Amino acid sequence: MNTILTLLAIAAVATAVGAYFSPRFRQMLRIFGSSTVSKATTAVQREKDRVNQAVASLPAQRESVARLMTFAGNAQTAVSDKEKEADGLLTRFQTSVTMSASKPTQDALKVQWKTAKDAVAGLKTAATEAHTAAEEAQNLLEEYLQTIAQSENGVAKLEADATLASIYRQSAEFRQKSNDLKKGLGEGAADRKEVADELSTARNANDLSKGSAADREMAEIEKKVQVNDADAEITAALAARAAAKK
Repeated sequence: MNTILTLLAIAAVATAVGAYFSPRFRQMLRIFGSSTVSKATTAVQREKDRVNQAVASLPAQRESVARLMTFAGNAQTAVSDKEKEADGLLTRFQTSVTMSASKPTQDALKVQWKTAKDAVAGLKTAATEAHTAAEEAQNLLEEYLQTIAQSENGVAKLEADATLASIYRQSAEFRQKSNDLKKGLGEGAADRKEVADELSTARNANDLSKGSAADREMAEIEKKVQVNDADAEITAALAARAAAKK
């Protein structure tokens, strides 16, 4: 028993490690998970969820763009500061030459100025790239906002289409039921046939209770004979009465 539990624990850990470190493994889980979710949710719900996730990510997107803009501003400030530093070093060097400072002092100022001047070039490049990146980020954020707005409108359209599809399905169902009733089909057809069969059976049973067809014919003949006999007798009786009165 302990061995089985140990193996299960190892398998669970391996699954967790695979999910964390393997992109393909994570992709597999996402695909199978998405397949399960797709069966339990509607297309409108999934589209709404995608839009909601995009909207939820907006604060982080804005924060990233703001940080990039701040970095670009700081980079430009760094350029200005370094330019001022280089300009100050150049002034100090000129002063050292005017005041006949020692050669080591002048050489040190030269090196400091060159270092600052070279740094300005590098900072300018970084500032330019940062400014370009900040502008691109702002443009992308604007496009992202527009895409979200379009997606929200798309969700509204999707909901309308889904509602319309439901109405069409109900109309088709009602029309089919109406047609079935008209044609004697559908759920009522079996009930109507059952009643018709019962009536036919009852009629047949009633006829059979009267005997065979020949029996019924002879019974009718006998009735006619009886009526004829009675008619003859009553006619004779009436004639006899009339004769007696004379």
